Amino acid sequence: MCFYKRLFNAMTNSNKKSSSSAIQSLYDLCTEAFTPSAFSPPSLAVVHKLSSLLDTIGPADVGLSDASKEDDRGHGPFGIFSYNRVDRWAQPLTYVDIHEGKNFTMCIFCFPTSSVIPLHDHPGMTVLSKVLYGSLHVKAYDWVEPARIRKIQGTEHSTDKMEFGVFFLGQGRVFCVFVFFLKCYSRGFQFMSYVSVRLAKLAVDKVLTAPCSTSILYPRSGGNLHCFTALTPCAVLDILAPPYDEYAGRRCSYYRDYSCSSFSSEEDQSGIEKEEEYAWLEEIDTPDDLYMRPGTYNGPHIQK
Repeated sequence: MCFYKRLFNAMTNSNKKSSSSAIQSLYDLCTEAFTPSAFSPPSLAVVHKLSSLLDTIGPADVGLSDASKEDDRGHGPFGIFSYNRVDRWAQPLTYVDIHEGKNFTMCIFCFPTSSVIPLHDHPGMTVLSKVLYGSLHVKAYDWVEPARIRKIQGTEHSTDKMEFGVFFLGQGRVFCVFVFFLKCYSRGFQFMSYVSVRLAKLAVDKVLTAPCSTSILYPRSGGNLHCFTALTPCAVLDILAPPYDEYAGRRCSYYRDYSCSSFSSEEDQSGIEKEEEYAWLEEIDTPDDLYMRPGTYNGPHIQK
């Protein structure tokens, strides 16, 4: 009996050591690769080494169990205020922080089925993403250089957030104008507004199903602006270097994409062979239905 107990303990410790060394090795390699002095993106050799190591990591290496893969149907009607709630059950994503530092961030996103991380950018960043389990649709763009920017008349969504109420007090000598920023359609007032759109080229439009290779995006290539849509419950291990930092000019911006033919002129068509491979992107506010809840990292301890 003692022999079998010792054997079981040895096997358990061996498994823990293996998992610990995998995520620890990944952290150590990131620490070496992403340093304060590394102002330019890491070399292709370093990225390949990181990618190869990421390819070997599975759910168990970061503490995700089969229970993590169960679907979550939502948390109730979404919206901070009663007037801007979305009439559906928003499905929350879970954000698990493994490491967050000045040089890089290592984290996990857990997606319920049909949940979405909207189209967003990674300014000046290199990002490695590994699907740990499940299936995920990825759509990604890179900016066309030199930049092609157009001013277009604002669509309805950009003018439907305001309602004006004018109240006159004291025989018309004193009046107050109340401006309510409501998520509803304005009635009676129409405003001419213009927004900027910029041309981008489609870089990725495919489904990733675990087990699969690590995806990599760079500051100017590889699909720096991407959108994730979960086809099944899934999880993605992300490494972002350097991390988002608004004060350093690395603010996360969200976008809405329009077909290339929506606003293109003859001048815009120069150099474009297939319209379906291009789109106009409009920067938008953080979507109201994007909700992430914090999760707990249950994987092996990382020695920092």
